[in-house]
Amino acid sequence: MAKEESKRNVLLLINILRWLYSSQISVDADMHIPILYHKDPSKLVMKPIHECTYCDIKVEDLNDLLDDVSEPIILVHDDIPMKTAEWLRVPCLSTRLINPENLGFEQSGQREPLTVRIKNILEEYPSVADIFKELLQNADDANATECSFLIDMRKNLEIRENLLDPGMIVCHGPALWSFNSSVFSDTDFLNITRLGGSMKRCEADKVGKFGLGFNSVYHVTDIPIIMSREFMIMFDPNINHIGKHIRDKSNPGIKINWSKQQKRLRKFPNQFKPFINVFNCQLPLSLESPYKYDGTLFRLPFRTEQEASVSEISSIYYNTTDIYSLVDEFSICGHRLILFTQHVGTMVLKYLKCEERIVDLQSPLDSGKRLGLVPCGGVAVLLSEEDNRKWTVKTSATPIGEVFCYLPLRIKTGLPVHINGCFAVTSNRKEIWKTDTKGQWNSIFMRHVIVQAYLAALNMLRSMAESGELLDYSYYAAWPDPGVVHDDLNLICQGVYQEIAKGVDDDRAKVFSDGKTWVSIKNVRFLDDSLLCRPDIGSAAFKIFLKYLRKCGSQDLCAVELPDWVKEGFDDAVQLGMVKDDLSWEDLIERAESVLALNENDHTLACHRSSIILSLIDEKLKMRDPAANQYLAKLQNIKFLPFLTKPAGFSLPWHGNNFPQSAMFSAKDLFTTDHQDTVCLMKPI
Repeated sequence: MAKEESKRNVLLLINILRWLYSSQISVDADMHIPILYHKDPSKLVMKPIHECTYCDIKVEDLNDLLDDVSEPIILVHDDIPMKTAEWLRVPCLSTRLINPENLGFEQSGQREPLTVRIKNILEEYPSVADIFKELLQNADDANATECSFLIDMRKNLEIRENLLDPGMIVCHGPALWSFNSSVFSDTDFLNITRLGGSMKRCEADKVGKFGLGFNSVYHVTDIPIIMSREFMIMFDPNINHIGKHIRDKSNPGIKINWSKQQKRLRKFPNQFKPFINVFNCQLPLSLESPYKYDGTLFRLPFRTEQEASVSEISSIYYNTTDIYSLVDEFSICGHRLILFTQHVGTMVLKYLKCEERIVDLQSPLDSGKRLGLVPCGGVAVLLSEEDNRKWTVKTSATPIGEVFCYLPLRIKTGLPVHINGCFAVTSNRKEIWKTDTKGQWNSIFMRHVIVQAYLAALNMLRSMAESGELLDYSYYAAWPDPGVVHDDLNLICQGVYQEIAKGVDDDRAKVFSDGKTWVSIKNVRFLDDSLLCRPDIGSAAFKIFLKYLRKCGSQDLCAVELPDWVKEGFDDAVQLGMVKDDLSWEDLIERAESVLALNENDHTLACHRSSIILSLIDEKLKMRDPAANQYLAKLQNIKFLPFLTKPAGFSLPWHGNNFPQSAMFSAKDLFTTDHQDTVCLMKPI
């Protein structure tokens, strides 16, 4: 066949394929189509569809792959569009290279969509902290002696090309890793795909080996990745990340083999680079050799806002603040988790910053164990017994707190309570260690163990006050005064107030009281002492203050009296230059300009800051400042205002739907709700 005639035939066949695609006419997998004959691209050569592959990735040594006689790869002709190739069900090159085994999920009981089933399982395991518990329990059931976690904050922006699937780009950033020193058995690989239970039911000593509890990982991720022995598993229930490698939606997982496919898996180095050096994982990205990982490694990419917007499993995404909260969850519960494990004796949380250096967050606790130290501590509050088995908190102008290491150490703390624990102390038992590993142990021990014991003591006092066992209890009677706490113990004082300031939504945070109700710091309000202490108007001002709180519409707000040292702290801050009562226009403008940068990481926090700025602007306008107009002109051009999403049931088209939910606008770009019926088609509200 002449060269020109061959070219015409290729063009004719490709046009026929395009017509079949546009007409959606089904074809048989045995139908022959033109392929790329790389030795002579103009020559017409045809092969059955099921033997062909279309190129969906950049491969530098493509000809070497095509010449590989052991596993030949036949590419469809270059001029066949990718959409047409996909419609013809031609496998993509990336799938041919990794040669995945497709994995499905087994369900027991009532069958339902996979994403719905996982979503329901998450409701059974509502706490994010369950992730640590379940992964630890699975490690213990596998007879692992070590279970560790890593918060990996790397964004990997420079290695987001040529991944297994373009859908993997969005989950290539920060992740939670979990490692244990045992390897997956064949039974474990089977159990992890079972949503209704696991084979552990047959083993009385196995508490949670890859049963329902493992699915708690979907609290933070949409695509868990598991590496053990020579196998790597990826689950994608939403089919948003590795969709082109999933042949059947009922089998939304793949299993790849690093012993058999390592040569071709090296064509995707960017996909696997995040694994290198994480808990000694050394995937052979530059060496041609089979690989087996001695242990089990989980990579749980934190769900991003983009993923959450389309996920059918969870709409919760994780920004930097949320990830730090996860660290706090571990700090709170971590030391309790391994108390009764049968095999795991070491548990560590590590932190990997963007600069790619792993930093241990809690390994000093582990070092302390090697020194014969145990992370167990307590706090004792001095109570005085009254009549009828009632109690009062015994206070003193000079705090009487001491350090105990099961026996008194005669070390004064400046705290109003005694603290007890396995401190690393000097040989003469007169000081606690401040340097080297022992000093590091003491710091971590005070910040995490003693602080939690202190908060538990405050909660116990609250419970006694609520039940009537504690008389005349002032909520801050056992709080530390930063001005008198000794420097060596200042970590405890800082830690207690940091935890109180978080104001988490549970009973542990309710440590403020007006004598009747208990609230967290979020619901505390207090009157300026300059008004409260004035004998002529103090009482009347307080009554007006209470009426104002009731008008706010929240029954949870509580007016409290502050300790003297807190009031003194405010006065000192004012003396040092803290602004009081009024914020300058320049500062307001600076704060407004900061919203856009904050919005990049935390839209919710940015909206909160925007609301506060608007309130402050309103207050300043009520003061009738003659210079207001010139500053308002500047504020009108700053993008710090969120827009209104389309109200439920609103019938007209909504221009705001054209923007991301996290978008911010300037006042000049927005209209108020008074005009929404008029401009909603053309402008954001």
